[in-house]
Amino acid sequence: MKQQLTINKGILLAELLVAVLIAAVLFTGILTVLRGGIAAYQKIDRLSNPIYQTRAFFALLENQLHNMIYYSEAPFTGEKSKFTFPAVLESYSEDKISTLPASVEYQYREKTLYRTERPLKNLFSENEAAAKKIMSSVNSFIVQYAYRRPDSPEIVWQDDWPAGQGLPRGMKITLSLEIATDKKNKKIENFVVTRKFFIPHGNWGWSEKEL
Repeated sequence: MKQQLTINKGILLAELLVAVLIAAVLFTGILTVLRGGIAAYQKIDRLSNPIYQTRAFFALLENQLHNMIYYSEAPFTGEKSKFTFPAVLESYSEDKISTLPASVEYQYREKTLYRTERPLKNLFSENEAAAKKIMSSVNSFIVQYAYRRPDSPEIVWQDDWPAGQGLPRGMKITLSLEIATDKKNKKIENFVVTRKFFIPHGNWGWSEKEL
């Protein structure tokens, strides 16, 4: 009887050791999977943040271009890295929609894209409107404007849009972003995207002297 009890105790100890070993192996596997998942999430987060900023910028700009208006004191003007236009800005609350006619300016400088909104009623006020940072880590930001001469059906993309030329028929924006794909090894890649915006109520860029 005593010998049988000793054998049972030995079997229980062996089973316990095997169970502990299996648990340790499973824990190690789970920990490895979790580490891999965290690393993948961090990489996706680094990639998605600049991409999300780009998509949000394009969506906002498209809405504002569709709400453009004509105002002689704040005409549409465009340069290679800066453009300004008057538009009706919309803001939403729980019970109402508010509108505000304003002059909107987007400007790229020092690897950062800024937006400035000036209410048209305060356009000539001495108080400067604050510029809001829209995107950072921007390597390049190039804007072109759709133009067509009366004697040619071809659409031309030009690098500037002088005041007094009306509204362009469209805009093309090409930007390059810095994306950290491997923070540990300090690996940075460039993400380049081009987006065209066509303005339904814009003209083809005919100036009065050409008509």
